[in-house]
Amino acid sequence: MSQSAVAKATGISRASVAKICAAARPPISFDRSHTEAAVRAHAIDLKARRQELAGMLLEDAFTLRLAALSDKVVTIMTDEMAERGMEPVRFEVEREGRDVQARYTALGIALDKHLVLIRHDSEGGELSGLDRFLAHLMPGGETAA
Repeated sequence: MSQSAVAKATGISRASVAKICAAARPPISFDRSHTEAAVRAHAIDLKARRQELAGMLLEDAFTLRLAALSDKVVTIMTDEMAERGMEPVRFEVEREGRDVQARYTALGIALDKHLVLIRHDSEGGELSGLDRFLAHLMPGGETAA
């Protein structure tokens, strides 16, 4: 029975139940195996979502680079868009200095966040060879091995 169930059955607060159980000799503890399993499963789900987001941010970085280098029209079609049956996205870009600078700033941010997510979920903070190379391109980045 959980602390909440005991509190509900006895009509006292959950905090009071917790204090009484902690003061008992020996202390009374509650089975948290279901909670622990749920927390582990949620952590795995979040890791999968972070990896998916890292992949999307890398796609964004490549897309932004194309836009920064393009003269007039950029056409974007990713594998994910193709799988969903979406049409390519086309947009016109200007080659003025501020626009190019803004695109490269956005590219750098997308790339940096990709690397942060990958490093967060890797064992010991290690990056793949590609990600080490990408980090090397960033200002103050790691040296490529």
